[in-house]
Amino acid sequence: MQVGYKRRVARAMGTYPNVARDLVEACDDFVEGRIGLGEFQSWVLNVADQIALVDERDVREYLESAEGELEMIRFTSDEVLREARRVAAEIRARMLDYIGA
Repeated sequence: MQVGYKRRVARAMGTYPNVARDLVEACDDFVEGRIGLGEFQSWVLNVADQIALVDERDVREYLESAEGELEMIRFTSDEVLREARRVAAEIRARMLDYIGA
C-alpha cells in the first residue's frame, strides 16, 4: 500500500524533479541571454536522454520534439531569437507543470 502512495507522489511531482529544475534554469538562462541557442538545445536533448522510465515517455518525446523545433527554427526562421524564446517558454511551463511547481 505504501509503495503505491510513493509512486503516486513521485508521479505528481515528476520522477526527475532535479533534472526538470535544471532545465527550467537553462530556459531562464537562454531567455535572459546567458547561454546561446546551441547550448540551450544541448540542455533540452540532455534532459530528454536522462528521462528513461516508460511512464515518463511523454515528457521525453515532448523534449525531443521541442529540440527538433529549435533546430528547425535555427535554420529556417527569420526571427530565430523570438521563436526560440517562445519554445523555451513552452518548455519551461511544461517542466514546471511536470514538477508540480
